[in-house]
Amino acid sequence: MAEPVGPQRGAQTPIERFLSPFQRFAKTESSGGLVLLACTALALVWANSPLGASYFALWETPLRVQAGRLGLDLTLRHWIDDGLMTVFFFLVGLEIRREFLSGERCCRWRRP
Repeated sequence: MAEPVGPQRGAQTPIERFLSPFQRFAKTESSGGLVLLACTALALVWANSPLGASYFALWETPLRVQAGRLGLDLTLRHWIDDGLMTVFFFLVGLEIRREFLSGERCCRWRRP
């Protein structure tokens, strides 16, 4: 009997075997919270370690976005405070609006 040519059904390439645990983790509901918790713990340890000065210096790193003659020159802290937090609260507002308009309705308040 001849050997099958090409990858066998169900066989994974090495990169698929490496990435599959990360893909399963990303699909779980709690993955975002766990990543946030881990990053918070890492930031607390870094800020309170002997390398704490580098942590605070990172926040003051200047970042510039320019389009032609117009540009914004802000620190990383300002980009996060002014830009990313604006996007965050915009998305939270959209989610709250969606819940009010088409969210799940609780049946216990319904009269018979």
